[in-house]
Amino acid sequence: MGKLDGRIAIITGASEGIGLAGAKLFLEEGAKVVISSSNAEKGKKALEELNNENAYYVKCDVSKEEEVINLFDETEKKFGVATIVYANAGILDIQEIHKTSLEDWNKVINVDLTGTFLTCREAVKRMLEHGLKGTILTTGSYNGLRGGANNAAYSAAKAGIMQLTRSLAEGYAKYGIRTNCVSPGKVRTKMMTGNVGKSAGSQILRADGSALYDGFSEFDKQVLKGQLLGRVGEAEEVAKVALFLASEDSSFVVGENIMVDGGLMSR
Repeated sequence: MGKLDGRIAIITGASEGIGLAGAKLFLEEGAKVVISSSNAEKGKKALEELNNENAYYVKCDVSKEEEVINLFDETEKKFGVATIVYANAGILDIQEIHKTSLEDWNKVINVDLTGTFLTCREAVKRMLEHGLKGTILTTGSYNGLRGGANNAAYSAAKAGIMQLTRSLAEGYAKYGIRTNCVSPGKVRTKMMTGNVGKSAGSQILRADGSALYDGFSEFDKQVLKGQLLGRVGEAEEVAKVALFLASEDSSFVVGENIMVDGGLMSR
């Protein structure tokens, strides 16, 4: 018996990184999983990688209300009503505040914060309409707690997501809908490195395309300054926490922000 047998899950931002790792784990535990991303080519490639009849892909830009609604409609047509919704889609823009245009600010806020709101709102609507209990997961970040000099929009969005999570918990726990936030620290994903895989040539890029860190060795060096565990996190480690929160193992956990950061924020 899998921990998610008979459950239907939606995971946004699941063409790579933490979302894709979560999809693999949810499938292993018996769920039917719909993954989404705004890039159809990457989404279809991820679906091929999953190679599972219980996986399905729907293109969705979470900043667009009509596409979020369509994601849920297509999920119901394919599998039924989702009772696990993992609002994981997000983007990161690295630049100093005084150089951040309103367009750049809005782009991050629209995807990260508004996209999470639209996804969670639709999840709650569908569960309430069908009288179903369920679990909603959001993706925060350590930056939502302490901010970042070069990622103000991202930090503000993640702080907002944490409070949105608590608001959802306050409003809908009485209906059996549990909402929790998973906040990764510095994890080895494409968003952080600018390149898939663990090659020495991977880079983290600034908005202008220049390298913030020169490859993983420099990335690791910077990360290790604040990590109690002395290493970078992996997407699979975050996915395991998401599985815990999605399953009945966490039946008495609601409204929480769970840090998965190697001790980064404990100092």
